[in-house]
Amino acid sequence: PVAAPPVGACYSYQQQPPQPQQPQQPYVDYTGSGYDQAPHAGPGAVPPQQPYYGYQYQQPYYQQPYQSMVSSKDHVAAGLLAIFLGQLGIHKFYLGYNTAGFIMLAVTIIGSIFTFGLAAGVMWVIAIIEGILYLTKSQSEFEQTYVINKREWF
Repeated sequence: PVAAPPVGACYSYQQQPPQPQQPQQPYVDYTGSGYDQAPHAGPGAVPPQQPYYGYQYQQPYYQQPYQSMVSSKDHVAAGLLAIFLGQLGIHKFYLGYNTAGFIMLAVTIIGSIFTFGLAAGVMWVIAIIEGILYLTKSQSEFEQTYVINKREWF
């Protein structure tokens, strides 16, 4: 539908009334492997089903979950190692805390020589407490606290 010229507008025989602009159709490239495929729009063309508002939507980037990035350690295994072999620091070695494991091992062996076994008893009590803490946490809490945040003691 063509709009009527405004009232009082005079046009000479050389002037044409303004024509409404037709929307430009996008350039369609039919050089693909066949005409049965969806046509490929040329450069700068906007597909008719997606209105262009001055920005383009981009899919947000998601990182891999922590569980696949960090090696998973089982809280039950760590708890049982702490209860049964904890005075030697085996549960610390299992969790990757080598320094803490060597400290527990050295205090148990060398400290027991000088304290007649009292140091081994203290390390055993500490290991029992840590084992109970490991077993009472859920797997996700355990991983968050001891695997991701690297909390070495209690």
